[in-house]
Amino acid sequence: MSSKNKELKRKSLLSGVSILAAAAAAFTGAPAHAQDTAAEEDEAIVVTGSRVARRDFVANSPITTVGEEELALSQVVTVESLLNEMPQVVPGLNGTSNNPGLNGQATVDLRGLGPARTLVLLDGRRLSPSDKNGIVDLNLIPASLISRIEVVTGGASAVYGSDAVAGVVNFILNDDFEGVEAGALYGISEQGDAEQYSYDITAGGAFADGRGQATLFFSYYERDPLLGTERPESQQCHPFFCSSRIPSGVLVNSVLNPFPAGASLRIDDAGNEWDPTQGPYNFSPTNLIVLPAERFTFGMFSTYDFTDNVEGYFNALLGDSWTAVQLAPTPLASTNGITIDASLVTPPGTNYLPGPNVQAQITGRPNPNAPILLQRRMLEWGPRVQEFDKNFLQTTLGFRGDLAGGWRWDAYYQYAQTDMYDTLSNDVSRLRLQQAVNGCPPGSDPDCVVFDPFGEGSASPAVVAWTQLDNVTDHHRYVQEVASATLTGDAFELPAGPVGVAVGFEWREDDLNFEPSPSSTGDLIGFNGVQAIGGSASVTELFGEAVVPLVADVPLIQYLGLELGARFADYSSSGEVETYKAGGEWQINDAFRLRGMWNVATRAPSVFQLFRAGDQNFPGYTDPCRNATGATATPATGQSALNGVATAPGSPGWMFCAAWLGLSTAPAQQVEGSATDDVLDVFFQSDSQVEAFLFGNPNLAVEESETITLGAVFSHDTPWGDIQAAVDYYDITVTDPIGFPATNTVIQRCVATLNVASPQCLATPRISSGQLGGIQNRLENNTGELHTEGVDVQIGYSNDLFGGELSVNALLSFLEEYSVAGTDYAGVAYGFGLVFPEFKSSVRTSYRYNDWQFSWQWTHISELDDYFYSSLYGYPYIDAIDYHDFTVRWFATDNVEFTVTCENCLDQEPQADTIQGSAAGLGVDTSLYDILGRYWRVGVRARF
Repeated sequence: MSSKNKELKRKSLLSGVSILAAAAAAFTGAPAHAQDTAAEEDEAIVVTGSRVARRDFVANSPITTVGEEELALSQVVTVESLLNEMPQVVPGLNGTSNNPGLNGQATVDLRGLGPARTLVLLDGRRLSPSDKNGIVDLNLIPASLISRIEVVTGGASAVYGSDAVAGVVNFILNDDFEGVEAGALYGISEQGDAEQYSYDITAGGAFADGRGQATLFFSYYERDPLLGTERPESQQCHPFFCSSRIPSGVLVNSVLNPFPAGASLRIDDAGNEWDPTQGPYNFSPTNLIVLPAERFTFGMFSTYDFTDNVEGYFNALLGDSWTAVQLAPTPLASTNGITIDASLVTPPGTNYLPGPNVQAQITGRPNPNAPILLQRRMLEWGPRVQEFDKNFLQTTLGFRGDLAGGWRWDAYYQYAQTDMYDTLSNDVSRLRLQQAVNGCPPGSDPDCVVFDPFGEGSASPAVVAWTQLDNVTDHHRYVQEVASATLTGDAFELPAGPVGVAVGFEWREDDLNFEPSPSSTGDLIGFNGVQAIGGSASVTELFGEAVVPLVADVPLIQYLGLELGARFADYSSSGEVETYKAGGEWQINDAFRLRGMWNVATRAPSVFQLFRAGDQNFPGYTDPCRNATGATATPATGQSALNGVATAPGSPGWMFCAAWLGLSTAPAQQVEGSATDDVLDVFFQSDSQVEAFLFGNPNLAVEESETITLGAVFSHDTPWGDIQAAVDYYDITVTDPIGFPATNTVIQRCVATLNVASPQCLATPRISSGQLGGIQNRLENNTGELHTEGVDVQIGYSNDLFGGELSVNALLSFLEEYSVAGTDYAGVAYGFGLVFPEFKSSVRTSYRYNDWQFSWQWTHISELDDYFYSSLYGYPYIDAIDYHDFTVRWFATDNVEFTVTCENCLDQEPQADTIQGSAAGLGVDTSLYDILGRYWRVGVRARF
């Protein structure tokens, strides 16, 4: 599906794995020089969630750390696959997200509040967004270079600025390396497909007589695609999603000029009307359930001591990632507006296939000569393909040093640039198709080729070649610049200890330039049209934090202190904004500690949200003027959309719908049985989707959130082993969230005016057929308050056992509420990426004996209610599921280790449901549930 030669790369990679394994065996006697990541006991450490250096790893906000051992046992090659196993993460888009997808990106979504509300850091500094949506792509993070991951729950804008609403994910890299380390990993499903390959090499050491240190890193990753045909559960589309756009063609009924049968005509290959009870088109076999991917990453991290008190540092991360999605052939819908001249399908000039019964329906219309809307699945054009090629660069140049009195300063400039090339293939030109299906009438392109659209396979190669759009490429460029300076130290001494403070300044500018291909702005049928964007936004910020000890070393109070913070920001788009945090900790004794934090966080609108220029979209909707109750009923009887207005002839609701559809409202028509009343009596909605255009809003305000966390921590080395446990309650509320109002909300705003000339109704026009089309929707604040609360539990246990070491680490998350605009979705499967189990857990049990380590990871997802369940499709609930992964790790020498992992080792299959928008229309959220079945990984790592 790509010009990239996958077979050739596969062979070279397998050879590379073999060579690396041989090299590992050859160097079994070489000493290891990988650095010791443990900190000195008296070293001040900055923990994610605060800029104030502490002399321990104690944090007042709930924090989960994924360390080197967990990373090694997981054999992680894609960052999102590891994060999605964490209970506090609602799985976002990943390598199985074919449709919907987000430019082939992988994202992280803490607490289900959206990836834009989770701040992603790299070594404590912002990781730049990587496309026009302003979302960070986790594909750009080199998984094998990660030293640890710290995940903080709750707002942190007072520390880091915008976007830290749900929390922060900080990837800390191994950037102070000594020696050489290389690794390779191969993965394959038990069915012999969905292969993955990865290898990396890291080298580092000192230079300039020890004054400098440099680390270089390179990695390569490749993932093979997997079609829906390769798994039984994805060979057939879920009935809830199968398409009415069939390959043999459909003539769409018009509410203003209806067929005598009163319904659209589905044409069979013989030109006759097809039995509407026959099955719809099955698009699943051509859809991908695993996306192909290829990624190169290069990193350089260096420091240099200019003096005893001043150190310079330079970091660079470069990456090139490629991925693709594949969708079923283009669906030609009534919303695409392709019409066919009636004279081409009726005597005496019948050029095309329809038989006598279909012709009778066409000629029996009130206006038999009017053009007819066409629907069709464009099977002959092949599956639609969208490729994403992304080039990423992020560089940081900074200086830091020590001042008198234990103060430290740090100042840096960071530049990041992402160029993404989005290429579409196998689509259909709207302009050329309109000419072709109408017999290439006068004024058509000289190269026009006539196309009879009826019957599967009726498009000749010449028709396909002339109407097909290939290699349609859009270009995104996202640039982010950051300048920051921080001063930290102890301001003064209190009886309970020193008051630690951090103050600083930060400036940030984001610049977006999106240049679509001319074909992308409206000529494409199978992909939504997009518009050019150019704009920038900046912010200047001042911030400060303080850790204030109040009481220490008295009975029942080993330590009692406060943590305070504030940030003052001036946005070019939203003006001045303030954020705060206040919290505290009470260390009762060596074992027990209580903690709590209150945060006010913000998220400023992205450049894309400010300047989006009218991108095409096809949302679901309900026409308030439709006849919802039968052919003899007046339109919209009893529907809330008309706010209870009576719809009898001449009533305000009746007059409004008639005017909205362009029908006469003359006094003579305001009676039962009039021409206008007859049309309204049978008016129906011909499609479940409507064409809409999405606009940004330069007047958007910032979102604001409030977070409360309360927790208790226990840590004690008992006679039965070392036990660590934390229980944390969280409550997060997002007010004034930025979003598009629901399409039905936009429509009902028009209805509320009962005036077709109102601005609200001018934004909801109707097309010539009487159907709604071209709805204008603009981003706004106040799209419904978001609220989530629950309890997280972390348990760690370790002890010596039978000459080895046993360790158990458990993460458990209990969701009490997840509500949008007052509707609670906790325990509900609502849509792709909108699945909220009330309980999730991940427990890893490991045992290390001499040179062997054995690990078992058990992941549990609780039962869910199926929001869209009906008696026809799906089940009332989705069963709870358990996944079991087993890993064996062999330390062959001090320098070489081998790892084998069996994922989903009990081969649990997902249960189909009616999740709207699920991947490939399977009715399964593949970001949460495994679709591959039992999967094997084999890895080798050597240190020289």
